[in-house]
Amino acid sequence: MNHQDRTQRYFREHVADVVGMAVHPTVDVVATGEARALPSVLVWSSTTLECKCALHGYHRRAVPLLAFSPGGGGKYLVTMGCDELHSAVVFDWAAGAVACRTPTQAEKPLALIFSREGSGFGGGTGFACCGVNFLKFWAFSGKVLRCDDGRLGAKGRVQPFLCLGWQGSSLVMGNMDGSLYRFVGKQLDKAVQAHTGAVNCIHTTNEGLCTGGKDGLVKLWTMQLEMKLEVDLTLLGSLAPSARSVEWDNERGRILVGTVGAELWEVDTAEGKNLHPEGPVLFGHFGGHYGGELWALACHPTLPQFCSAGDDKMLRVWSLFEKRMVRCNQLEMMSRACAYSPDGKQVAVGFGAPVKQTAKQFDGKFVIMNADDFAIVHEARDSQKWITYAPALRCTAR
Repeated sequence: MNHQDRTQRYFREHVADVVGMAVHPTVDVVATGEARALPSVLVWSSTTLECKCALHGYHRRAVPLLAFSPGGGGKYLVTMGCDELHSAVVFDWAAGAVACRTPTQAEKPLALIFSREGSGFGGGTGFACCGVNFLKFWAFSGKVLRCDDGRLGAKGRVQPFLCLGWQGSSLVMGNMDGSLYRFVGKQLDKAVQAHTGAVNCIHTTNEGLCTGGKDGLVKLWTMQLEMKLEVDLTLLGSLAPSARSVEWDNERGRILVGTVGAELWEVDTAEGKNLHPEGPVLFGHFGGHYGGELWALACHPTLPQFCSAGDDKMLRVWSLFEKRMVRCNQLEMMSRACAYSPDGKQVAVGFGAPVKQTAKQFDGKFVIMNADDFAIVHEARDSQKWITYAPALRCTAR
């Protein structure tokens, strides 16, 4: 995406939902995995969008975890699928050949990372995988894979382990309780309480780590695991500030943060200020606990704008020319329909949801609001299927 002119390009070779992604460490290459009965892994150029390699028939259900090897020019790509034993496959992706493969464990994996030189994975090339109550180290030589468990000792406790990164040659793991575990080889060496909620993501640079948490905080850490910057996404104006992805560009002094609220923020590393005064770089509708969807869409009758609503309980108004959201309003429940009045001064929203979430939820309720300040001027509970306006400015709901 070019955020200056707000244009995007799309890689369209997948035939199902894309659920996993890895970026090559040295060249403009991306690997993506999809979700279907027999999923494919596609390796493609982020510059030309040309598919360089298609890997079929090695996984089942989905491929949510992928990682390139950092050394050797990124020769290897490790992928992990969603079969009963979460099989891992190491590809020599440029040759389209399998280097080795193995079943791993029945417990759900949540993060996958390739080893670094000197990381103490047992010699040769390897990778680490963590998930629900486990951390495993894998090393391979030829087609033989060997596995060892991570050793926590008295400094750590078994819990869901969520993400992985590096501090030099030491593995760092983010955990459900908000802590960071640093390993020397396969042994836990240091535990640091980093966040008040789960550590959802880690990004590694040669200056240290960047972490993002469920608490809505993004933090920078030195190579000694000492915090040097804290950014509160709530203070920046995030509607759902739980950080789900971070990337620290230490050369340009910027951090890119993706949130559970489908927002993309870019902040500086000097003071943690938002680099875009108008708000996030990108934002959109986001799903709820039940796999939220976008349902409602209506064009403004006179202005180059449209509004949308869905399962995230938000009514959003968008500019067609600026290609960005211009304002939004929190709704009381999931919605299924919206419509502008013929003069554009009002907007009606019809509510409904496939799953009852609260006692106050009432399918068939609709509200009429002023389009400029979202003040409610009327509400009723007698709508079931659709909502529209008659030419005489009267709202009709069925």
